[in-house]
Amino acid sequence: MKLSRVKLNEYIKLYLNDVHDYGDDGEYEIVESILSPLTNMLSESEQDIHTLLKETSQTSIEHKNIIREFIEYTKSI
Repeated sequence: MKLSRVKLNEYIKLYLNDVHDYGDDGEYEIVESILSPLTNMLSESEQDIHTLLKETSQTSIEHKNIIREFIEYTKSI
């Protein structure tokens, strides 16, 4: 996956909108709590995107699953 920071931020917004519209009850809040900080990290960090995603997914199994689903989402766009 070769994404720019700008494109990844755009995909995060799209993914959050889709989860809000089509996700299960309470799913949006969980996904937003994981992906919104990632948006801030993308703009502030000098690390590459893959490292940021990897670090975010190592927080918990729930984080890992959400990051994995988000990556699959970006591949389908």
